[in-house]
Amino acid sequence: MDSDPDRSEQSSEEQMESYFDLVKRYTTKKTLPTVDHDKIEYKSFRKNLYVQVKEITNLKDHEVADLRRTHGDITVRGKRCPHPVTSFLQCGLPDKIMKIMEKRDYEKPFPIQMQAIPALMCGRDVIGVAQTGSGKTLAYLLPLIRHILDQPKLGNGDGPIGFVVAPTRELALQIQREASSFCKAVHLISVCAYGGGPMGEQLSALKKGAELLVGTPGRLIDVLTTSGGKITNLRRVTFLVLDEADRMFDMGFEPQIGMFLQSTRPDKQVAMFSATLPAHVEALARKVLKKPLEISVGEKNTAASNVTQFVEVLDESQKFYRLLQLLGEWHEHGAIMIFVHQQKDVDEMFTELLKYGYPPLALHGGQDQQDRDFTLQDFKDGISNILIATSVAARGIDVKNVILVVNFKVPDHLEDYIHRIGRTGRAGKPGFAYTFIQPDEADRAQDLVDALRQCNQEVPLKLKALAEEHQTAVNTGQAQKRKRWGGFGGKSFKYDNTEKSRQQQDRQQAKSDLLIGDFEEEDEFKDPWLEPDKPAKGRGKQRDDKASAKATGTTDTVAAAANVAAKMQAPACRLMSQAASLFAASMNRIVVGCRWLSPSGSRCSDPCLPCKIM
Repeated sequence: MDSDPDRSEQSSEEQMESYFDLVKRYTTKKTLPTVDHDKIEYKSFRKNLYVQVKEITNLKDHEVADLRRTHGDITVRGKRCPHPVTSFLQCGLPDKIMKIMEKRDYEKPFPIQMQAIPALMCGRDVIGVAQTGSGKTLAYLLPLIRHILDQPKLGNGDGPIGFVVAPTRELALQIQREASSFCKAVHLISVCAYGGGPMGEQLSALKKGAELLVGTPGRLIDVLTTSGGKITNLRRVTFLVLDEADRMFDMGFEPQIGMFLQSTRPDKQVAMFSATLPAHVEALARKVLKKPLEISVGEKNTAASNVTQFVEVLDESQKFYRLLQLLGEWHEHGAIMIFVHQQKDVDEMFTELLKYGYPPLALHGGQDQQDRDFTLQDFKDGISNILIATSVAARGIDVKNVILVVNFKVPDHLEDYIHRIGRTGRAGKPGFAYTFIQPDEADRAQDLVDALRQCNQEVPLKLKALAEEHQTAVNTGQAQKRKRWGGFGGKSFKYDNTEKSRQQQDRQQAKSDLLIGDFEEEDEFKDPWLEPDKPAKGRGKQRDDKASAKATGTTDTVAAAANVAAKMQAPACRLMSQAASLFAASMNRIVVGCRWLSPSGSRCSDPCLPCKIM
């Protein structure tokens, strides 16, 4: 059968189009469409659901101040904050939820719950800052469920009413487990959308309708953009929670959070919770939230007071033997978590501990989601009581029997240190934390000194000396001062050839190999703002300068032309065949031959490979 050239050409065009469509689909960042809220008529909803009981209302101002001071030193910034509660019975929660609280022996609320629950029930935006393991999850889940129950039921095509965003998969799953037990009791549906999980199951659950959606930023964007946003949407969201907000900003999720805030209705209720709240995140939160109440328990950005902290200055060769000594002392008393920096450090320590008879578990971001889930569940079930992890397990993970945390590698920032050691001492139980710091890590010593002093714990003399040595080096210019807060710390561009991307370097090398264009190194970029100002006077002199510059420019042009002519002495056939081969290779086609002629019009006397084939 004869092949139709038009049909084959059409099919190749279709293949090319489908290829570019795939590239566009998988390389373009997904974004939520911008919503014009002025064109949408939102139904009104009730925010204030709180009825303050008489015994709380009758408290005098000094009695309220004493209550806050004696229960965790609660500090409130903001106007018209309701009085703290002393019992869950005063919160106005449904009877079915109260029965669950009784089964779990939740008698009295934690300090953050005492003040945050009534504030959220009043419909106020809240910034909550409390130590790790102090019950922040329940502080926003109970008002959130009460808020959902007051809204009209979901209709066809409606999205969730409550929306909780968390930075890591493990924390999102933990929030989902806590929320599902309460939601089932009051006939609500909660869904968790997290990366690494089964996308199909998550989409089908959302398509059926769910009042509460919990998830991580990346997967939430995927879910909301699937099928053009027909699976679910954020039009019904009236209560938004950002858990561990500072960590999400540090991880680079600020654009996604901005999309969530812009895509939801402007009059929604927003809550932000974390154990640490750096100044730059707090300033950003105040721009997003409307007249928020800032509720902090104890001193901000400090570790839990019931965790006994030890910091030891050790050489690299001494650290592992000290770790074995600690494992021998604490192995029988409870679960132990060991934190390191990188995934390869986790794998190396896993192998070393096996040699010494300690079978540990390993957890890091490079594992599949199913492996991470099984590892965390095995650790909670006590199959192994030693877990080696990176900072992926440092936030929000609640394992009640953890007695000891070992920072084998000192954390990069104070916030990471606080969250790491916060894996022990949960719910008021005592805990212990050891941190190893090397002499060459002196730039982090001052943060550890501050953390110990804030918790009224003893600072070792070696650690003090290390911090003082580093400060002396900073004062004499021998070392740089370390930034106190987290983040990645932008270095800015220098605009010179050292910062060319790999693609630019490859392109420049290809031009050099093929003798195309001027492949000499470009001059460094010069910022015109840094150039000295030119004098405004002496215009006659400027004319002379222009004339001389013109003559010089002509000379330069002649020299450049001679340079190009010298480069073009290479056979034209070889030059064009190399270019054709390079182009064809990039388009995944086969070069049949070379039909280029030499400048004289005849075939090249020294043919290249394609010419020999022809």
